[in-house]
Amino acid sequence: MAVGLTSVLTSVTGMLLEWASSGEVLQKHKQSPAYLFIDCSNGIDRRIGFLAEQSFDDFIRRLDRLPVILMVLRLLDWGAKYNPSLRKIRIETAPYATEWIALLGNIVFGRHPESEVVLNGLHEKALALADKLSDDNSEVASLLGDDSCNRNPAWRLAEGLSLLMSKSSLWGNLHSGLDGFLNVNRPNGLAAKRGIHQVDPLTGKRTREIRSLVFTDSVLDYLVHLHLLRGGSKRGFRPLSFKDFIQILQDRYGFCVDTIPPGLTISNNLLRANRAILERRLRDLGLLVGVNDAEAMKHLRPRFERPVEDEHGMD
Repeated sequence: MAVGLTSVLTSVTGMLLEWASSGEVLQKHKQSPAYLFIDCSNGIDRRIGFLAEQSFDDFIRRLDRLPVILMVLRLLDWGAKYNPSLRKIRIETAPYATEWIALLGNIVFGRHPESEVVLNGLHEKALALADKLSDDNSEVASLLGDDSCNRNPAWRLAEGLSLLMSKSSLWGNLHSGLDGFLNVNRPNGLAAKRGIHQVDPLTGKRTREIRSLVFTDSVLDYLVHLHLLRGGSKRGFRPLSFKDFIQILQDRYGFCVDTIPPGLTISNNLLRANRAILERRLRDLGLLVGVNDAEAMKHLRPRFERPVEDEHGMD
């Protein structure tokens, strides 16, 4: 669950960030999880662990933009749904709302004939809310009423509403949900977390939590058998080299073992060390064999196969 949910979350985050910057929904073949450096030493090598923390911290900064983007989508959805002209357009939103979200992107970026009408409606609501909050919450009122910093009323209103929901609780719940996805600091989890003495700009706390992706033994066991065992009731297992396994981890889940994620600087020595640690751990778990050091001779093997059932469905 940790692997699957984390991959979904990082993929959706990347898609929404792209929508926020361009108003377009990424085509399916361009969608991918976020590339994150993973600590194969599981916290033993502090140099590698520090880089994994840097990598995930960069993703957290992008993730923190998610509530505002979702709020913008919600506001635009309301504005478009009750616009007389757009209401006549029949666009399916189930099971996929891709076309509708693309329409909302065109509206917020002023590329649709009804953009001005929808955005003006949101502008009026932002000004009305600013007047009501002028005495009780001057910070939000100033944000809602000042179009010099952000002229787009949809984004301005979304920022203001997010502030009203309290950044500490809103972003705190987001991070708590993320920890639940990752099964943080658990034997079957995908991440480790520790506290450091640093003021958090969102919560004001003096101790900030930082996370890193790690490979626990349970996760390695799962990933290897997931890609080795055949689907359904088929017996046997697929051939899979160590090199191809590392490539699958990156392409399918965004887990970078011996490659550098965007925005990070890692020496080749540490990349090789991370790869070597993963190889050694797989050998220790009985999941990798190789007669020599040649890369082509290193391949994965399962520790167990599917049980054979007789004609009555019993083992």
